[in-house]
Amino acid sequence: MISFFTHHKSGSSALVSFLGQLSDGSGQPLFLSHLGSTRPPTGDGICCLSNAQYDVVKGHVPGFALHLVRNPLNIVQSAYYSHRHTHGLDGWPQLAAQREMLKSVDKPHGMLMTATFCNSEEFYPETAGPLYAIRNWNYDDPAIKTLRIEDGFDKFTDFLRAALGEASGPLKWPDQANFTFEKLSIGRSAGEIDDESHYRSGDADAWKTELSVEAVRYVVSECREVLERFYPESLKWAQDHF
Repeated sequence: MISFFTHHKSGSSALVSFLGQLSDGSGQPLFLSHLGSTRPPTGDGICCLSNAQYDVVKGHVPGFALHLVRNPLNIVQSAYYSHRHTHGLDGWPQLAAQREMLKSVDKPHGMLMTATFCNSEEFYPETAGPLYAIRNWNYDDPAIKTLRIEDGFDKFTDFLRAALGEASGPLKWPDQANFTFEKLSIGRSAGEIDDESHYRSGDADAWKTELSVEAVRYVVSECREVLERFYPESLKWAQDHF
């Protein structure tokens, strides 16, 4: 079993689509779950937990595992627009309530509300939010290798094959050109914004101009250790400018 652990608004939709093609092409079963209470199954195949929680999966990794994180500042920036406009509400009463609140407040307040929502233990049924999950992950667990998803955007195959090493050999990998931002957004280049698209911007630095001061300060306070470890350049920029 090869397991991929990721989080809401961390490239998970593109990753799930990519792994679906990898599974089909390789003749391997694919196990998917968006519930934070789920553990990887045993046996052969590919597993993707798109709202993984460390306390749930620790000690239950049956093979090779990758943990893919995104800059928490960009998680909040992306989540604000998705939660306000485009994300489906079926089976997600917490987001339905959140959307109503986001529509009733101005953008700076809404962004701070999004940050606190993403840091909640009651984000989705049986699932904590992405900021809560990455804050409470053990990055020193040798059974799970953590990578920045930004380093793999537009080159999923090269990125994941290199990370998996010998474990990638038997698999038939998809054409990564089909998973670039331009392809996923149906023709837009990174930085071209469409507020009504699930793939809104593709700009890894969009948080610098879009997040409110209050939201930036909240994320830095709550996710400082994650930023120090994986995004020190973003932490420094935020401290210098906010």
